[in-house]
Amino acid sequence: MYEVEKFASGVAEKINYYVYRLIDPRNGQTFYVGKGKDNRVFDHVRKALDSDEDDHSLKLQTIRNIHSEGLEVVHVIHRHGMSEETALEVEAALIDAYAGLTNIQGGLGSADRGPMNAKQINRIYAPQELSQNEMADAHCVIIKINPETVLSNDGDIYKTVRYAWRIGQPRLEKLQQTPDHLVLAVIDGIVRDVYQNVSWKQVTEGNDKGRYEFDADPKKTNDNIKSRFIGKRINSYYRRQGLADPFLLTW
Repeated sequence: MYEVEKFASGVAEKINYYVYRLIDPRNGQTFYVGKGKDNRVFDHVRKALDSDEDDHSLKLQTIRNIHSEGLEVVHVIHRHGMSEETALEVEAALIDAYAGLTNIQGGLGSADRGPMNAKQINRIYAPQELSQNEMADAHCVIIKINPETVLSNDGDIYKTVRYAWRIGQPRLEKLQQTPDHLVLAVIDGIVRDVYQNVSWKQVTEGNDKGRYEFDADPKKTNDNIKSRFIGKRINSYYRRQGLADPFLLTW
């Protein structure tokens, strides 16, 4: 019986790290997934057939049983030409995908990033929603901006959000009477940036004459304020159907 025991000369150097599967020819089932380089993929058969150790691992027993029936383990290189880091991720994904493997250990990160249904993903990663009271107490100005407009401004959120807004007299007075208010730049309901120590001024020329813009230094926003708001979802009250105004005050 002829079985490949190693790659041809020069092959291992070209394929770098790879992820492989060992397949039982009796039923076509993958029984082991691993990653390695050089001739690692062939080590399992060699150990099962040549080792004097009384190793009763299910993987080695499966290999011995295959050979006892005059058959050979099928070696499949599932993906090659990778860095070790990428190979670990691919290996983990395959271990999660194949049930009933003889692998003793799970893949890298499987406990935290392994298979989940959509509801589980949402439960873990959905942004936390800010409470209505929290937003009101912080005197938040919500400005909803369009992601396409941000792109047209070279990805500059501050440049997009600061200019230029229709502000009626009642809201303008509120802003002037509450100088510690925060401005939240909101895209699709998520706070993408926050600004404090904001000063407003009226646009005096051009097509936006009569509207208002603000000045702030994005670098001077307190880190605690950033962590409280950035990446959070604004309260559903400000996302309710029919609320089309892109400029909202919470107090």
